[in-house]
Amino acid sequence: MPTSETRATILRDLCEYIDGAGDVDVVRVTDSTGADATEVIDSSLVDVDGDTNFLGRPWIRIDAKVGAGPSAGEIRKLTKAGLTIATGVLTTAAFTGTPQSATNFSIWRHIHPDTVVRILNSVLRELRRQSYAPVTMLDSRLGTDGDGDMEVSGVASWTADGDETLAKSTTAPLVRHGSQSLNVSASSAAEGVQSQSVPAVEGQQWLVGAALKVTTGACSIQPYDVTGSANIGTKRTSNDLAWQWAEPDWFVVPADCEQIAVRFEGTGAPDDWNVDDVVLWPTLQKEYELPSWVEDPSDLIAIGHYGRGQQYTTQGIYTDNEFEFTPWGWQRSPSIIEEEGAHPFRILLDTPVAYPLYMLAWRPCTELSADTDSTTVRRELIVHLTAQRIFHFLARQAIQNNSDEVASWLTQAQLAGRAAQGYLSGYRWGQKKRRVRAPEFASFPGADAHESPTFRSQRK
Repeated sequence: MPTSETRATILRDLCEYIDGAGDVDVVRVTDSTGADATEVIDSSLVDVDGDTNFLGRPWIRIDAKVGAGPSAGEIRKLTKAGLTIATGVLTTAAFTGTPQSATNFSIWRHIHPDTVVRILNSVLRELRRQSYAPVTMLDSRLGTDGDGDMEVSGVASWTADGDETLAKSTTAPLVRHGSQSLNVSASSAAEGVQSQSVPAVEGQQWLVGAALKVTTGACSIQPYDVTGSANIGTKRTSNDLAWQWAEPDWFVVPADCEQIAVRFEGTGAPDDWNVDDVVLWPTLQKEYELPSWVEDPSDLIAIGHYGRGQQYTTQGIYTDNEFEFTPWGWQRSPSIIEEEGAHPFRILLDTPVAYPLYMLAWRPCTELSADTDSTTVRRELIVHLTAQRIFHFLARQAIQNNSDEVASWLTQAQLAGRAAQGYLSGYRWGQKKRRVRAPEFASFPGADAHESPTFRSQRK
């Protein structure tokens, strides 16, 4: 799994990148506790050039909370003549607590750290990485996210039917796709969880499946009639320690049933299992509303399925994703684009849908709201891209101030941008130009690179 970097680490890198060309290291750590909330002490600054104004009046940022000291992210301005050369004390306006020994802090000369945080998050919003998710009705169309991909924070989308413990797992061996899965630990026999309810129409045919990994005992997957409080069709059970794909037979919505769900149940106590990639889809459902995190239909890369792997001793339990990804027919044009609507982007799938489908799309990287928040975006990439935008900001500021530093800042922006290019593999930077095609041309054979099997057959 890629290394995770915190916002605090990235900001210290950026401070060094932007302000570290002077005679003093701007990324520092205290070596003793201040006398009060106005003192940041670093004895390595003793007798620096013998000048109490040597550092000027930069911003001092606390990069990590230590003990009763100020919180991470607190910023104060260094006072005039604020360096005590005999002791290395930096005198600032009062923090909310006394800076403690071994506190990481940074010195910002050219730009306010909060402005850097804002620029960093703007870069993350424009930087996209590939994300993989099941095509399922257990998603944002439920009003709240149905959590079929298990990427929602917390377990509010799942209801326990006993005293079992529900939690999201982030440990790599316990996650099938994405960053987390649902873990269920049951203390009594036949305990389990149920998904959110999905509206259904009597007589509709649906397919259902999920990836299961059992640590102790066994786990079954069961379609469920919420209206009638009854199971539907077959149940499939796995007791395998390896990830397996559990897929009951296609089922038909019973008479008078208006809502369905997916249930996962153990067989004994203490059972412990993980669930990921829950697919629940009507086979004749053509319209697919893209997940809420897709910000533009051009971000969609592919839709497809995996052929069922080896079925061993248990019926309906297959080796998960054993065969290569096979594209499924879908029509990018006509796509339904209603950006100001409640359902912005919808595409059309070829039907009947015969397999559990997955989608691959470009997903905006998550913003960092606290110093402890982390990202797996490559450290060098995010630092260089953010630095490029910071240098452009400083160049605009220099223009407004009639400063002669404009050319210098623009040169540094260009160098940072070139450095970022070497780390962009696997990411997309900025928006791809959207192509809009008139609906009357959408069915023209070969009109789109993602043409359906029907179009291909017409060309033969």
